[in-house]
Amino acid sequence: MSVFLLLRRCAATLGTVLMIPPLAMAQTPAPAMPDLGVFGIQLGGPVQQVPRCQVAFEPPRSRFSPVTCFESLGSGDVRRLNPVGTLQVFFSQADHPQWMGTIGGTQPSGLTPSLLLDYRAGAITRVRFRSPQQNGPVALELLRNKYGQPGSERNDSRSGLFASWALGPLTVSASCPIARNPGEHQSLAIVQPPCDYVVELASARASEEEDRARQQQQERQRLQESGRKL
Repeated sequence: MSVFLLLRRCAATLGTVLMIPPLAMAQTPAPAMPDLGVFGIQLGGPVQQVPRCQVAFEPPRSRFSPVTCFESLGSGDVRRLNPVGTLQVFFSQADHPQWMGTIGGTQPSGLTPSLLLDYRAGAITRVRFRSPQQNGPVALELLRNKYGQPGSERNDSRSGLFASWALGPLTVSASCPIARNPGEHQSLAIVQPPCDYVVELASARASEEEDRARQQQQERQRLQESGRKL
């Protein structure tokens, strides 16, 4: 047998040994779908996920609602055909996490909202909440436990902590800016602002950014077309 034929036969045998059936090949697992629930509120779900608050004739003894409920913020009407607006969610004391702060002033009802929910076309698109600055590490740990390590994170003693997650249909952000009096020594910090957290549908965020860009373009065009031409 010639050397050429021997090499061809060895190559064919080696190829057979190394050949892996398609079904035996390791397949990359599909990325897990992120949890779209936030404090029991399902993003993309209808606005009526908690009951509407009942009118109270007597102010509550604390800022907490007897039961978790929601109210429309401003003139938003969830019953319209294509409503856009914001809801305030008032947690009961049992539902309100101790690490969480409040996200707005006390309402005429005597209650202070725990969450703000933005909605569009009758579906919840965004959940906003806060924590006091000193509880920022607790909130960040909870966010990491739920969403994994952030895709972007910055933390320094002068400006504060900022983190964000891009999770396919979901985006998450945490912002804990540190406010300091530039005329004082660092140890004499002024009152620190709260940390703000936003969990939102990426599609809603993109849609709002497109609307904003369209409005800016229309405004530029209006300015350019006004008055005598250049």
